[in-house]
Amino acid sequence: MADDAPATTTATSSATAEPTTVVATPAPASWRDTLPDELKAEKSLESFKGVPDLAKAFVETKRMVGQKFAPPGKDAKPEDVAAFRKAMGVPEAPDGYALEIPEIALEMGWDAAIEKDFRATMHALGAPAPLVSEIVNYYGKMEMARNEAATAEAKALGAKLKQEWGLMYEPRMARVNRMIADAELGGGPELVQAFQTAGHVVNAAGRHPLIIKLLGAVADNLYEAGTLQGEGLGGLSQAEAEQKLTTLRSELKNLPEGNLGGRREALIDEIASVTRIARSGR
Repeated sequence: MADDAPATTTATSSATAEPTTVVATPAPASWRDTLPDELKAEKSLESFKGVPDLAKAFVETKRMVGQKFAPPGKDAKPEDVAAFRKAMGVPEAPDGYALEIPEIALEMGWDAAIEKDFRATMHALGAPAPLVSEIVNYYGKMEMARNEAATAEAKALGAKLKQEWGLMYEPRMARVNRMIADAELGGGPELVQAFQTAGHVVNAAGRHPLIIKLLGAVADNLYEAGTLQGEGLGGLSQAEAEQKLTTLRSELKNLPEGNLGGRREALIDEIASVTRIARSGR
């Protein structure tokens, strides 16, 4: 009897599986070889054995930065306070501040005693040197602005008085200046210096219209009474006065017509003063 079971055919594949080859990546010679090219040659990283050491150093550094600028507590040791002040730029002593006093501040009347107290105060407060220098510079800017305002005020006053006094402005101001410089009348070099020193209380008073008008009236009265001499006339002998009169009268005679600068009035004023000396025998 024939076997009805189907025939079984075994197929043999002609394809042969090729073995998989795994190429091993060599371990880096240093952990820094795994870093970007621009960091591989960084010298500061050579002291770290690996990433853990680097991470530890980073954390410690962050702590130190935070503590470095933290103000010492009330129980801090003197050396810790000194270290903090040094780190902040505070000099060891008040005279350690290298200050450049602005020129305008010196002109306006710099006070060495106040500077010493300022240095001591800044040092006691722990002010860093750059901050103190900036404070002084700012003060100089303030003084500059104050001086500019005073100059503008003086010019405005001069213009106003010229309008009010007319041709008598220059002769009258000349009398005021002679009065201020006359030691016998209570003036002298110190008072002249006070009027000329920006920032001085006398200088400020000299810019007040009422003060100048008062000084002008007093000078006029002193001149009319013969008490106030002409400028540079002190000590003239009678002969010298006579000679000076000749010069002054000649200048007055040859002065151009229409002279509005006040020179004519000033000459007349001086001639009158010299005439008194010539007649008195002084």
